[in-house]
Amino acid sequence: MSTRSLVIAGAILLCLVSYYAVFEMHSSREAQQEEDRGRRLLVFDKNDVIGIVIQGRSPVSLEKYGPVWQITRPVPSPADQEEVSNLISEISKWRIHRVLKEEGGLAQFGLDHPSLSIILRTAGREHTLSVGDKAPASDFYYAKTSAGSGVFLLSACERQYLIGQGLFALRDKHLVTGDLAKADRVRITRHSMIAEYVRDREGIWRLASDSTKRLKTSRVNELIREVCSIKALAYRENLAISRSPDIVIKLSSQGNAQEVKVWVQGDKIYSSSDAQKNLVEIDPSFGERMPEDPMEMLDRTMVSLDGEKVTGIVFSGLEKKTFTKNRDGWYVGNSKIKDPTSVNEFIKSMGMLEYQDEYLMLPRDTVRERGVRITCAGRSTPFDITVYSKYYVTVGKRIFRVNEGGMKMLIESVQSLLSEDA
Repeated sequence: MSTRSLVIAGAILLCLVSYYAVFEMHSSREAQQEEDRGRRLLVFDKNDVIGIVIQGRSPVSLEKYGPVWQITRPVPSPADQEEVSNLISEISKWRIHRVLKEEGGLAQFGLDHPSLSIILRTAGREHTLSVGDKAPASDFYYAKTSAGSGVFLLSACERQYLIGQGLFALRDKHLVTGDLAKADRVRITRHSMIAEYVRDREGIWRLASDSTKRLKTSRVNELIREVCSIKALAYRENLAISRSPDIVIKLSSQGNAQEVKVWVQGDKIYSSSDAQKNLVEIDPSFGERMPEDPMEMLDRTMVSLDGEKVTGIVFSGLEKKTFTKNRDGWYVGNSKIKDPTSVNEFIKSMGMLEYQDEYLMLPRDTVRERGVRITCAGRSTPFDITVYSKYYVTVGKRIFRVNEGGMKMLIESVQSLLSEDA
């Protein structure tokens, strides 16, 4: 076959492939989408829903005001935005399992007076799902929609999901609302203890009463997350409690402040807040996670290391070894390390090591065990670290004592690194 014939044949084949891709595959996708749309239980756009009514044993109604959902019945209250969004999304996925004949009317299916129904309202239409009796010898219930697709079977799981979407499930149960996860001030009053933490312009948390005391950022942020994520487990509006709460937590952010009050009664914990005016029961372990001493949040990190900037590690003592970082990786002596995991783990353990106490001088009976010098790019002086017996460690001229777990972590990482060969 000539070159020209090959070119012509190739062009024809390309046209055929293009035609199939553009028309046949597109038509197939459209047909599949149409079939899928026809099998959907309720056809609606999730973003268009502006009203919801669930009618069952405990009816509940919701309205959307702008981007925010509110419960309007039976108790006007803020809705849990995520839960409402999940409800709409879940129903949009449901499919019709099997369509039945309606001979004999709706009464035989329990659909003349359905025990459960949900209405999703959009700007110009209402989409209704009604659920009737249980189908004999099956895990399905009879159901019907406003789309008029006949009587069909709805799974027991889907029906149970709808039953669970009552006032409690859809109500916003957070004790703190709004964007207080970015709080810049935290005040905790626990009987006679008052702990107040403030974030400065550099984003560093400090004690309000002593700005020289730097706090562990991760701990303060975790504390704020705990307070912002706590939810009511149950509403206890008629419960009698003492007037004075055991714990008061106040979060502040750019003029916005919210307060949470906590009462501990035996193995139960109750709370109220600016968002939840009435008394609610909360997770009983919440109180245990709140600090009992302002100093619990202190940053006790001994060495502040940026792992990317560490360029050298030198061990002295009984075992001497030098590790150097070049452009192509880490070296022990003049030989390149194939797997730098042990180096990175040592640097990580040094950055995680925290002290229990700081001292002015070492006890006389301590023994020097090992020295480490760490150099970092951009830092004029290295970190000189010395490990002593009885859990004492010096960083430069500062003397610290760490706990047994911290010392064990450090020693294991050191031994792993010293055993490293190229």
